[in-house]
Amino acid sequence: MKKNIFICFLLFATLGFGQQLNQYKYAQVPSTFSFLNAKDEFRINTLAKMFMEKYQFITYFDTDVLPEEFANENCNKVYVDVLNKSNVFMTKLVVVLKDCKNNILFTSQEGKSREKQYAAAYNQALREAFASLETLQHVYEVQKSNQKEAIAVAP
Repeated sequence: MKKNIFICFLLFATLGFGQQLNQYKYAQVPSTFSFLNAKDEFRINTLAKMFMEKYQFITYFDTDVLPEEFANENCNKVYVDVLNKSNVFMTKLVVVLKDCKNNILFTSQEGKSREKQYAAAYNQALREAFASLETLQHVYEVQKSNQKEAIAVAP
């Protein structure tokens, strides 16, 4: 019974966060995650960028030459981070999406892998973690301004 209540709560919480993410058009992926030693090691950063693009975000690395709209406004994008929660027996990754104020907008389910090779294990775990983003069904909603148009009155 408790498990069913938790699942319902998780579903509603995810749907609420999904609505919150719809105001973001862009995503920024770091060129190196904190648990890796080299830039795009095991191609994990490229895979994260690919998944963000799959879920309808216009995505850039932090080292890319950025377009004007993306670079000038920090609060029009989500920042992607991947946390490593691995232990000796299993590779575990969690995807975290944050806003410009470092508020957590979304935390994925834990992706797991028992593969022994790092490249295969990170790849499989990251794919499982990003699978929980599927429930968000992200669609960018253009923010409407509340500006009133001035009407010119001719004498």
